[in-house]
Amino acid sequence: MVKSTSKEAFQKTAEHKRIQKETEQKLKQEHLLLQYLAVIVAAFGFIIYVNTLSHGYALDDYSLILENASTKKGISGLGEIFRTSYRYGYIFATDEIYRPLSKAMFAIEWSIAPNSPTIGHWVNVILYSITGFFLTVTLYKYFRSPGIAFIAALLFIVHPIHTEVVANIKSRDEILAFLFSVLSLLTMKKYADEKKSKYAILTAVFFFLALLSKESAITMIGIFALVWFFYGKGKSNDFIKPIIGVVVSTLIFFLIRSSIVGNIVTVKPSVADNLLMAAPDLMHRLATAFYIAGLYIKLLIFPDQLAFDYSFNQIPVIGLNDWRFIISFLVIAAAAIMALVKIKSRSIWAFGILFFFITFSISSNILIMIGTSMAERLMYTPSLGFCLLAAYFINKLSKANSVVVSIKDFILMNPLRNVITVIIVLLFSLRTIARNPVWENNYNLYVNDVKVSPNSTRTHYYLGNLMNKEDFLIGKTEKEKDSIANAAIAELKKSIAIYPPFTDAWNQLGVLYNKQKNYKEAMNCYETALKYNPNEPTVQNNIGAVFFATANFPAAVKAFDKAISINPNYFDAYSNLGGAYGEMKKYPEAVNAFQQAIRIDPGNAMAHHYLGITYQFMGNQSMANMCFEKEKELTGQ
Repeated sequence: MVKSTSKEAFQKTAEHKRIQKETEQKLKQEHLLLQYLAVIVAAFGFIIYVNTLSHGYALDDYSLILENASTKKGISGLGEIFRTSYRYGYIFATDEIYRPLSKAMFAIEWSIAPNSPTIGHWVNVILYSITGFFLTVTLYKYFRSPGIAFIAALLFIVHPIHTEVVANIKSRDEILAFLFSVLSLLTMKKYADEKKSKYAILTAVFFFLALLSKESAITMIGIFALVWFFYGKGKSNDFIKPIIGVVVSTLIFFLIRSSIVGNIVTVKPSVADNLLMAAPDLMHRLATAFYIAGLYIKLLIFPDQLAFDYSFNQIPVIGLNDWRFIISFLVIAAAAIMALVKIKSRSIWAFGILFFFITFSISSNILIMIGTSMAERLMYTPSLGFCLLAAYFINKLSKANSVVVSIKDFILMNPLRNVITVIIVLLFSLRTIARNPVWENNYNLYVNDVKVSPNSTRTHYYLGNLMNKEDFLIGKTEKEKDSIANAAIAELKKSIAIYPPFTDAWNQLGVLYNKQKNYKEAMNCYETALKYNPNEPTVQNNIGAVFFATANFPAAVKAFDKAISINPNYFDAYSNLGGAYGEMKKYPEAVNAFQQAIRIDPGNAMAHHYLGITYQFMGNQSMANMCFEKEKELTGQ
């Protein structure tokens, strides 16, 4: 009897060891499969954007990097970056945005390679590739389906709607906010599985970094709650510690943000920035906002026509009786009903739909008004909800077997799923690769997208403004310059025809006429601009430039002073004021103006040059020489 019992115990032990060994082997194969899939997604993220690595600066890269005095201070400006608003250091710093992390990275990159967009593009593509890797891992940890995790992550990475985010260096804020949000979800799940406090701390840290990257990451709090509901297994302690850490991080972030931008007066967006401001009433605003949401959904499914701008009047303001609102509303309502029906069963359908709604909530213009009406970059995070739904649908449609433990099984056991996925990924990848060259520089971007978005006041404005810039005219003959100027005038007039109160377009049109020495038309443009916006400092500065060109220096001084009174940190106005005083032989006043200009932009060589010239006229050669030496130091000559 004793021998029989011992034999049974031995058999049970052997069986237990066998099962344990098989389990360990299965987990090892599963882990290896996950690594393979994550690396494939990451590789796609790099490969399809490799043709952006040699691109230049474009669009908002200028205000955040190339023309931002704060960023161009490099590492020495990091303290200033964390103490000021997002666009501080550009011509006018009136924004109430606080996103120091991406801007700090731009400053570090500037220190490493000044005036080199290549490093910025490399960092964007590498971070995007890393995002693909961790997104695959995170989705697998929650859904426990390699098929759903892989397909959703891969569709996300190749989706053409993300070209703006990756190809435009400035959109680093979107990449970082999403990457850190994904990492916080990953560590949150690791805490739920292992109950180690370090993962709760990491969740809070990653989420804090996400908020420092872009404030809209705040919507992830809703996602954390969603994850708690779907995957908490009914145990309140599974996610409670990480969520407490997230709340603490949020409070700390908003305390810091409030201390830095809390006193900045909120300025309502203009119609040119957000076309919803043109809505005559709340019902038209909401109807148009729902229509825009419908356009986003269309682009997620069929990303055929992409553009960097959808300003007034590319998207018309519509009412509740418009078929475009009705269709958009019905699609959104149907998705909401499906989410409510499926939420009890904790279906991926419900999770994907709610993920989209929650992360899209702030940028939808339905709950609150934001600074823009529609932009593809705003779909970066919400698009994951769509990709999850697509992955789940493909799996269901092909009746894919989710029980696979090797890359061989993954490829061979689900051929229909793989064929569908390959077709979609190939189409999306080709569209992305084809779209990328458009973002090579501003000219490519504006010329291409003015055709895609021909009714936008801003696309015409941006193109006309670009053709008016000095660096665009380098190497051109006088005949070519005249032709370009006329084309620029035509574009600006189109912009004004679409939206007559567009102050910036009137201002740039005046600049063009001023260059052509058509001072009467220039002043007419500036006066029209001031009629719509009396407190626009650039217009006052440009009026001063007309008076300067016509040798009316006292009037020029008044105009430059007016510009400075509106914006005390206006470099150009101080520099021009110095020139006007110099022409009037009021040299002490000129010295003071140039010194104020240098205070604002210490690295401006021309300001040091003209200050030196002024000292020469005053007979102070020693001070003049100091200024000229500083000029040589800055220009490297």
